Amino acid sequence: EEEPAPENADEKDATTPHSTPVTLAMLIAAGALTPGVDKLSCKCFDNAHNAELLQDGRIRYLEMTFNSPSAFSVYCKRIYNPTRRADDGWESITYEGVTLNDMKKKFRERTAEKDKPTAIEEEPAPEHADEKDAAEPQANDATTPNEEEPAPENADEKDATTPHSTPVTLAMLIAAGALTPGVDKLSCKCFDNAHNAELLQDGRIRYLEMTFNSPSAFSVYCKRIYNPTRRADDGWESITYEGVTLNDMKKKFRERTAEKDKPTAIEEEPAPEHADEKDAAEPQANDATTPNEEEPAPE
Repeated sequence: EEEPAPENADEKDATTPHSTPVTLAMLIAAGALTPGVDKLSCKCFDNAHNAELLQDGRIRYLEMTFNSPSAFSVYCKRIYNPTRRADDGWESITYEGVTLNDMKKKFRERTAEKDKPTAIEEEPAPEHADEKDAAEPQANDATTPNEEEPAPENADEKDATTPHSTPVTLAMLIAAGALTPGVDKLSCKCFDNAHNAELLQDGRIRYLEMTFNSPSAFSVYCKRIYNPTRRADDGWESITYEGVTLNDMKKKFRERTAEKDKPTAIEEEPAPEHADEKDAAEPQANDATTPNEEEPAPE
C-alpha cells in the first residue's frame, strides 16, 4: 500500500520551476523516446505489465488506451490493491529499463543546456543599467539560438505588405506544380532533430496526429518542444521541401510568374501623348490617288 501520488501527478510539472509540463508526445518528438510494442513496463511486485507506446504519446495495454503514464500505472496497481486512488506513472513506468522520470530529467537537462544564457548575459548589469542602455547603443543585440527574435505573428501573411500584394500559399505552389504533396516532403530541423511532415493536397501540413494550416504554425510547434516560451516563427524560412527552404521555393515561383507577366517590347513603347493632333498638323506624305481613284475627266 504505497503512499498515493497526487491526483494530478502527470500535471505536477506545472508547479515546478519548469512551468511547461513535459509529455510523452514531446519526448517522442524530440527523439528521446521511440514508439513501439513493449517499450513501456509497469512492474507490480514480481509482475511486469508491458505496454505499447503509440506515436501520439498515448499508451496501449491489452485492449485499452491510456492518455497518460499515471492512468496506466494506477490501473495496473489497482489489480493488486483495488482501493488505490492514484499513482505517479513517471516513477512507476520504465522505458527500456529506465524510469520515465529519469528520461524526463535528461530531456530537461538537454533543453536547459541549450537555453543557457551566454557569458555576456551572465555579466551583472551596473546599478543604473536602464540609464546606461538609454545612453549607449547595445554592443550585442543578437539572441541565443533558443531565444531567437520572434517572427511577426502573421509571418505567413507578411507577403501582403511586400511589393507583391498577393500572398503566396502552399496551395498555390502545389497548383503551379512547384511542390508535390506527399509523406515526409517537408522538414523542420531543430538543433540536430529533424521533424518530417506530410504535405497534403490542399496545402496543409500533417505531423503525427496533428494538422497545421500554415508553415509557421508547424514550425513554431516544433520549436516550442525545445523552447516552450517561443511565441512565433517564420515557417517559410524554417521549413524545407526536399532540402530547399519554402522561402526559396516561393522566390522562384514569384520570378517565374513575374517573367510570364512581363509586357512585350511593342507594348512597352509609349505612344505620343497627342498622336491624333500630330497627324492633323502634318501634311500627309503620300496624297497621290491610287490607280483605282482616277482624276475625273472634265465635263
